[in-house]
Amino acid sequence: MKFMNRREQVKLPQFQDRAESVLHQFMQALPVIVFFLVMFYTVIFLFGMEYTMVVSLGTLIFQVNYRKKTRPGTLVYIAAQQLFLLVLAFTATWNLALCLILNLTVPFWLIFSKASAFNQLGYFSSLMTFTFMQMMPVDWEGFLTQFAAMALCCLCVLAAVPLYSFVTRKPEQPGTERKAA
Repeated sequence: MKFMNRREQVKLPQFQDRAESVLHQFMQALPVIVFFLVMFYTVIFLFGMEYTMVVSLGTLIFQVNYRKKTRPGTLVYIAAQQLFLLVLAFTATWNLALCLILNLTVPFWLIFSKASAFNQLGYFSSLMTFTFMQMMPVDWEGFLTQFAAMALCCLCVLAAVPLYSFVTRKPEQPGTERKAA
């Protein structure tokens, strides 16, 4: 029987620690991965490959909110804002004047309304929607399809965030006031 030298004995626990860390990180990312894959294939099946950009935007909204105790009203507001930004992005592709005006005003509006000392990048997902959707100019019919795809992603976020909270909620523990009594 061959004995491991000291260096090999030290490497084995380090490998196990790293493997556990990678597994833990994967399990934390799994809800986002599953959401993305389900939305990606749903959008491809229902709308076509050219509308898959909205999946990344919807996934980002899910990723930002799925661990928070976000109220349904807040999620509806976020979804409505994303759809409004999609309309603004479509409008910005009509001509150069609208593009300049909207690209000068919308980012400032988002930064001033969504950024705070506690959440400095609160505007990030909204600004991504406005910016990326401009890079994919579509005609009126394409816009309607794009809007429907984004609405589907927003509806799925509205359903998935509360569902994740319900599935992962921990049973209520008696509070300290009950323990003391």
